[in-house]
Amino acid sequence: TNVYTMKWLPQNELLANPTIKLFITHGGINSIIESVYYAKPMIILPIAIDQHGNAAMAESKGYALVMSLSAFTSLGMVENVKSLLKNDSYKKAAEFYSLIMKDKLVKPEIRVSHLINHVIKYGDNHLKTSAYQLNWFQFFMFDIFLVFIL
Repeated sequence: TNVYTMKWLPQNELLANPTIKLFITHGGINSIIESVYYAKPMIILPIAIDQHGNAAMAESKGYALVMSLSAFTSLGMVENVKSLLKNDSYKKAAEFYSLIMKDKLVKPEIRVSHLINHVIKYGDNHLKTSAYQLNWFQFFMFDIFLVFIL
């Protein structure tokens, strides 16, 4: 009775809700960042690409449990949910990293406003990387490869 299915819902608003105790995710970097920001421990079921690395990092930091899709069972999921809710170390780790994430001297909206005003005032030529001044041979490091081949 307390499980709802919907076609779409705003994940940030869901994670901000204080009644949410944990987050089950595929391990995409945005999901992990949002979950940590709101200090929600996670159960991660990585599927592909960067998700396995993200899951390993989250588990090593202590705020997530990782489950393999190939060895997934409903009993295993229930046990992991119980473990995450009973063991305070996951919540404490999520809270610790959330505090680090939120500990900024300047709020993002103020920083963005400052950077926009800076570009309006001075232009953006001084902010461009010197990689734009390289020719294609140097940009793709063919000169370096040539040295190694020789």
